[in-house]
Amino acid sequence: MKPEEWTLILTVVQTIVIVLSLMALIWQLRQFTRSLQHDAYSRAIEDYSQIAGHLLDKPQLNQFFYEDNTDFQALTGDQKDFYNYLGLSFALFERIYLLARQGSIQPRIWDSWERWLIDGWFRLRLFDTFWRRERTFFTTDFYEFVDRKYAEFKERAKVA
Repeated sequence: MKPEEWTLILTVVQTIVIVLSLMALIWQLRQFTRSLQHDAYSRAIEDYSQIAGHLLDKPQLNQFFYEDNTDFQALTGDQKDFYNYLGLSFALFERIYLLARQGSIQPRIWDSWERWLIDGWFRLRLFDTFWRRERTFFTTDFYEFVDRKYAEFKERAKVA
């Protein structure tokens, strides 16, 4: 081979290596950005959980927080506590749902959470009141998912 041919081959190889390196760098930056976003959202959910936990620890705060929620105001003290517990629990469900959607949780693991959501929580009498009033405070993907599953659950309950 002539020196010009070797130079051409080396130039092509170098170009391929540079392009692949740039692609790898872009992929790593995207992963890093996703990780930062996930971490920020996780910290926000932890903060929310602390704030919502105060509604359980100090029930007198409920009078102010839910002052315009007539459904909540009509509940007994124990029901109000459970309403707040539903809020904390569904924040956890939402977080796990989003992790599953991002691929951070295996589908078979999410399937068990989904079964628990449907079989354990939808049947609770207070769930309907809670969900009607609070659903839009969750991410759109999550509340549309729960709406769909809850409608299917209610339809099956009518048939049974």
